Amino acid sequence: MDTNVEIEQLALPDALDSPGAGPFLAAAALANAVERECQGHDDFAATPLVQLVQGRDDAYTRHVLLVARRGGVLAGRATMSLPRRDNTHLANINVQVAPAHRRAGVGTALLERLQALAAGAQRSVLSGWSDHTLSGAGTGAAWDVVVPTTGSGRVPANSPAAGFARAHGFVLEQAEKISVLHLAQGAPAAAGHGTGGYELVSWGPHCPDGLLDPYAALRRSMSTEVPLGGLDAREEAWDGERVRIEEEAIARKGETVLVTVARHGATGRLAGHTVLEFNPAQPAVAFQNDTLVLPEHRGHGLGRRMKDANLAAAARDWPTVERIYTFNAEENTNMLAINIAMGFIRAGTAATWQKKLAAPHGAPIGES
Repeated sequence: MDTNVEIEQLALPDALDSPGAGPFLAAAALANAVERECQGHDDFAATPLVQLVQGRDDAYTRHVLLVARRGGVLAGRATMSLPRRDNTHLANINVQVAPAHRRAGVGTALLERLQALAAGAQRSVLSGWSDHTLSGAGTGAAWDVVVPTTGSGRVPANSPAAGFARAHGFVLEQAEKISVLHLAQGAPAAAGHGTGGYELVSWGPHCPDGLLDPYAALRRSMSTEVPLGGLDAREEAWDGERVRIEEEAIARKGETVLVTVARHGATGRLAGHTVLEFNPAQPAVAFQNDTLVLPEHRGHGLGRRMKDANLAAAARDWPTVERIYTFNAEENTNMLAINIAMGFIRAGTAATWQKKLAAPHGAPIGES
């Protein structure tokens, strides 16, 4: 291990063109370089503006940005987000090391600092993630892959991320299928379901005032209704204020969203929602985010109907989009079946790792 590794916690600049913004911009560029090395493309890159807005504290989350220098050269970076209103036992982390500086203790130094900060914030669980492409999908013998505790999916055991996570005590709790829909031939044909007593309502980018609280309730349900595997994640505190804060942040990033909800005609209650996100700075790419149908409303084809409506709106409003990516738990067979029927194909796997921290005498930090 190289002892010449220095860790610094960066303060965010007021703006990208502010004096002293250079270290932040360099860290942002490193993040995208590591992502490019992993994916082989820039579809998952985040502009410096997006990274700046995402890194700012708000009423619901506190953020930390660390950089590592080796011999004075930027060698790695790490982020940590600390929920403030819910899941206050969690610290969500991401560690990225430039390929030329791996296996020199850079990632370990960053992780040790993150763990110390998490302990100081009374967090008992670290959660992190890593992406794995098709070329490293682990097609060999069983000992060449890591299988999550769910039993669904796998990641290559010999990948740098998997090796690092396992060496530092993280457990693979869930694998998500990364899927992509190529729109070269146009959006997929709608499935043609009848209304079934439900109407679809769409908007973008701002939720109508009259639907704000019901939509916030859907977002709250989304945090626990999706498969979570062995992840120690609990219900999120969504309300109308949080929806508006998120909308403001999306606008500051230069992004926009399209949302479609299903409303039950007899009761007027919202039964589900789906979200697409787009950044004009990456005109060929959009991302399918949440899709949820509440349990009592399933079996009516609402998931597909909402997605079809959102895709039609995207084709109208975002004509430059060529590819749409989505992430779904490998055990979420119903949603994966909808995606396959729509034409999504596998683009890789996203792994979610978890580590439980221990206080000096063995009890989880922040727990009795």
